[in-house]
Amino acid sequence: MNNVKPIETKYNGYRFRSRLEARWAVFFSTAQISYEYELEGFSLPSGTAYLPDFYLPEFDVYVEIKPSLRITLPELKKLCEFAFEGDKNLLLIVGTPTQEDMLLIQDVWNLDEIAADFGVEGRDEDVVDIFLNMLREHSSVTFGGTPLNKMKGWQLVYRNGGKYPLINYALSQAKEARFEFGESGNHK
Repeated sequence: MNNVKPIETKYNGYRFRSRLEARWAVFFSTAQISYEYELEGFSLPSGTAYLPDFYLPEFDVYVEIKPSLRITLPELKKLCEFAFEGDKNLLLIVGTPTQEDMLLIQDVWNLDEIAADFGVEGRDEDVVDIFLNMLREHSSVTFGGTPLNKMKGWQLVYRNGGKYPLINYALSQAKEARFEFGESGNHK
């Protein structure tokens, strides 16, 4: 049993449930991407409640932050149900800034079909691993600017090796943000 709890952290007028969420808020702020934290909860068709971590209005995308790829099958099913049944755009950000995976969950693969296709029925970890690997291969995204106006007009783009200086700067600022000893996490 894991007794380690995330540290609640204040930044930019919000009280985040974890430092990791606060670091991603620093990223959004530095990249000049407007965000709302835990804007709205949803009741999914299965009856499960879901509260996305962030909403990015200029992208019309919800964001779920996870510290690692150790996601359970029930967690993954909830994310997929939100994206597929709710017809919502959901960006799964896994890891810390500069060491992250940004995966766009799309209605491309069905978890049950994956289990059957790969012969892993009943092995939850295998289904999750296969699904996340498929997302990494086909739905890995980043934030990119238009060539004429990199400070505004950000768009969600599939990773293609492009360089986006403000995004890279925002990632480094988020990684370097400090919240200990009363520090505000603000970047310079």
